[in-house]
Amino acid sequence: MRTKRLGILMLLGIVSLSVAAKAQNITLTLEDALKKGKEASRQLKIADSKISQANESVKEATSNRLPTLKFQGGYTRLSDVPVFSFTLPPPLGNGEKFTIAPVILDNYQLKLSVQQPIYTGNRIESMVDAARYTTQAAEIEKNRDNYDVAYNIKNGYWTLYRAVEFKSVVEESIEMLKARIKDAEALERNGLLTKNEILKIQVQLSDAKSRLLDAENNIELATVSLNNALGQPLNTAITTKTEPRGTAVTISSMDNVIVEAKKSRADVQATEYRIKAAQENISAQESAYYPQVFVGGNLYYNNPNQRFLPNDTRFDASWDLGIQVSMDLWNWGQTGNKVGQAEAQLAQAKESLGLIQDAINVEVTQAYLTVKQSVEKIKVAKETVEQATENQRVTAQRFKNGVATSTDALDADFTLMQSKVNYTQALVEYEMAYARLVKAQGLE
Repeated sequence: MRTKRLGILMLLGIVSLSVAAKAQNITLTLEDALKKGKEASRQLKIADSKISQANESVKEATSNRLPTLKFQGGYTRLSDVPVFSFTLPPPLGNGEKFTIAPVILDNYQLKLSVQQPIYTGNRIESMVDAARYTTQAAEIEKNRDNYDVAYNIKNGYWTLYRAVEFKSVVEESIEMLKARIKDAEALERNGLLTKNEILKIQVQLSDAKSRLLDAENNIELATVSLNNALGQPLNTAITTKTEPRGTAVTISSMDNVIVEAKKSRADVQATEYRIKAAQENISAQESAYYPQVFVGGNLYYNNPNQRFLPNDTRFDASWDLGIQVSMDLWNWGQTGNKVGQAEAQLAQAKESLGLIQDAINVEVTQAYLTVKQSVEKIKVAKETVEQATENQRVTAQRFKNGVATSTDALDADFTLMQSKVNYTQALVEYEMAYARLVKAQGLE
């Protein structure tokens, strides 16, 4: 039993070492992350497939302009019937029977047909144009997917950066508290501080260690999320290299940003092309009101060929050429119904464009205001860090000299730690807000 347990432990150890060996540790700039994430993005690969599908639809619609060539073949076994024959009476004949139509039980039919449309009421041209507009919409929609993917990567990147910085602040706080305990113990030995004061600092140290565990867990969660966005193993350790700007990027007025967004947004442009495709679809459906004209021909190679008399058990070739005109005179309003459906689709596309433009107004306005607010938060947070740093320095010196209480020192330490957390949060919030504004503009 003991040997079996030892074997299991050894196996678990080997597996753990194997997993650790496979885990990678990479350093990424934001640009590296964006490039890597776009290359691995399933969303962008789906967009490429949609473009390929749309291009094939254009080829399909275009092929309707060209002649079609079809081959048909068949075999038929007929039931046996009496032979159709007659006898010439004397003096025309001597009583011999003549067969007019021999019974051929095995029939083989081979036909090669060609057909060329001449006039279809503009149906083919409209279908081609509609397919092309749909393809252009799909290509533009990939741009939308592109900046959606870019935004998600930026969001994951800065979330990880923030989690790492928070951990660094907590670790710094732990070191300060350890130093504070040493100073407190020295003061206690000199009778300048009570044991209870030291216990207060130790409680804060334990609380800081608990926050450190939370910070490490947040790093793991943020790493998993970013790895997923980059399409790499979830246990890959990532070190962020790009630092937040710290200063605001110059941006135009909100009204100008909204106007430019409505011009550059991929969803606006794609919807405009879908409106054009819907208009062409109406024209294609209206073509049923007009006659359809085709020319074509057939080549037959049958056994027996009914055009050759008398019929015989052999293959004979024949052909025909002709022109065909067809027109629906009455179909219980089906054409009108199809036109009505196409017009309804056009109306939906136009309203969708209006919805998108309304959403742009809200999205850009919110993102713009958030960016402006983030800029002010950075300024305030930076000043607070400077003030808290000086306050902590003075209070720490007073505590070391036995002038300030442990509560004063702890308050100063906590204020400094919180101010650094707030400053990091403000920097990251600005990066995320600016990324959201860029996305709202239809940019990367």
